[in-house]
Amino acid sequence: MGPGAGGNAARDAGIRAAAGNLIALLDDDDVWHDGRLETQLNAIRSAGLHDHDAWIASCSVQVSRSGQFVDVWPHDVYDEVRPLAEYLFARTAARGGTGFIQASTLLFPRWLALDVPFDAGLRFHQDVTWLLETVRQHSRLRILQIKAPLVVYRVGAASVSSAIRADASTEWALEYVSRHSRRALGDFLLTQPVYYARAGGNLPAALRAVRLGIRRGRPSASAVAYAFFTVGRIVVDRSFGHMARA
Repeated sequence: MGPGAGGNAARDAGIRAAAGNLIALLDDDDVWHDGRLETQLNAIRSAGLHDHDAWIASCSVQVSRSGQFVDVWPHDVYDEVRPLAEYLFARTAARGGTGFIQASTLLFPRWLALDVPFDAGLRFHQDVTWLLETVRQHSRLRILQIKAPLVVYRVGAASVSSAIRADASTEWALEYVSRHSRRALGDFLLTQPVYYARAGGNLPAALRAVRLGIRRGRPSASAVAYAFFTVGRIVVDRSFGHMARA
């Protein structure tokens, strides 16, 4: 492993080298609040769970853009009633952050990540892929998400998510999200790849994601509204760009 090997390669190497029983992740552009680990550990112990059990602890995040706090995600924490894929991908509102679990919030037993390693071949959607695969392999897995925002999650031009290509996100969804419900697939395709397409000004990629989401999924009204609004913004951005160059 060396520079450019990717986040999952670094996580896997750190997990294998760790001497303790628990692993807590932190991406290099995020920040933990004081007391993050203590609060999560107290929640785990209160739930009667131990290091040898299958569990993952998470929390909410303060979203920071350009140094300013703009929101707290998720708006509704995971309650273990819905399947994880439905919580993460099925939209209940047009705005973002309705279902959200991020890498820098994760705390879990080391043995769990040795049993289900992070896929070093993935360069994006890494944490959510691991979560879905861990749930698939461990039917008794507990996921406890604390409502308190204990992590600062930085988004913007320098973040890894900003470099994701819309078409790559679409292909990921067709492989991983299609294993779940048509609602989850449709909502994901009409939101995430479309968001990345707008960041890259890629109208064809946005339209492809929308077309596949409607044809192969069953998107909610919230996802449809988000997609058409965002596609419209891409068209407007491209039009102004052409006018500026004329």
